[in-house]
Amino acid sequence: MTTPPEEFDELWRPLPAERGGRVDLGHQFEWAFLLSRAVAKGFPPRYLQTGRRLLEFGMAHGFDAEAGGIFSSADYSGKPRGQAKGWWQQCEHLRALMHYAAEHGQDDLWGPFEKSLAFVREHFIDSEYGGWYASAGGGSGVGRKGSAWKVGYHTTGMYLEALRLAGELGR
Repeated sequence: MTTPPEEFDELWRPLPAERGGRVDLGHQFEWAFLLSRAVAKGFPPRYLQTGRRLLEFGMAHGFDAEAGGIFSSADYSGKPRGQAKGWWQQCEHLRALMHYAAEHGQDDLWGPFEKSLAFVREHFIDSEYGGWYASAGGGSGVGRKGSAWKVGYHTTGMYLEALRLAGELGR
């Protein structure tokens, strides 16, 4: 495996795919962002290398270059498991892309960022009443905005990073 699995058995062995074993693609972007911020706050620079590898894995296996956004999960080889795209995964994807583009000069990420932002605006944002829909692309939350799992952590984190970068970049 090139990235940490999400689910384990009682002996901490990765679950096989037939028992729910998977890679959550949103976590690749979330961890990449968190590792980069940790290095900025004093962690050893080697953690940025790990963050970049996670970002590269997420882009290589999760990014939908045709429509924008990222798929929710993949098998251990990196093949997306269906077409579902969850709201929180999009938040972490956008946050990591803008962060690495602005903070680490990875200008090649601005194109995927813009494509994914357009996808989010079209499929996730309720332009009439506000808020985010839970999923797009065949997920169980298509058309729903609320659930016990839908907390503000991911959207707030994405918005805060955009504001932080705008302030630092003078935009």
